[in-house]
Amino acid sequence: MKFDTNFRDDSDINRQGMFLVADIFKQNKNLQNLLGDRDRNVIGNLERKINALVNDSTRGVFYAINLLKRLQFILTDGNFDYIPKYEKEIKDLQTVVTKLDAEFRRKFQELKEDESRSKLNVLRKSAMTGTLEKVLAIMEEYYNALVKLKSRYYAREICLRILALIETKEKTANDKIISSGLISDLNKLTGNLGVLKNNFQKNSNILYRNRKQVLI
Repeated sequence: MKFDTNFRDDSDINRQGMFLVADIFKQNKNLQNLLGDRDRNVIGNLERKINALVNDSTRGVFYAINLLKRLQFILTDGNFDYIPKYEKEIKDLQTVVTKLDAEFRRKFQELKEDESRSKLNVLRKSAMTGTLEKVLAIMEEYYNALVKLKSRYYAREICLRILALIETKEKTANDKIISSGLISDLNKLTGNLGVLKNNFQKNSNILYRNRKQVLI
């Protein structure tokens, strides 16, 4: 799933806004298919794929766990273009938006002053026209920055929701760590397999001793 946050191919602001709305709707649907809804017992494609790996005799539980941990690493490591990159871009774009907002307010105030002066001096109308053009240019740049900022927020949210499905850890009041998610489920499965193995080994030893006593 590729999320376009660059808009390098088209500088048309209207198209960017329409693209963002349409793409977010599309990505929401894709995200629901990918993650499912565990609260409603809806299995998503990611969990379905992990279940298939667990049941694959050439892969298994430990392979699935390692795969999920690798995905965790990719989404959170700074060498890949995911959460760390989005957070940096969000910070940079927030600075840009703040500056443009202040610039817009300043230019808009100048426009109001030019309008008042033009009533007394006709020559001020030309200055008002120039100021209006600057205000419109700033508004376009401001909107463009907002579109990019919102897209980075949403891209980061996608990654965080994937991470939450993979594994979520919460600390209780007595400092106990409780884990949930796919990795936690698989760890429980390996734990149950360990119990079964120990029980099997124990019963085998008892059976071996009993047979040995009978032979004696």
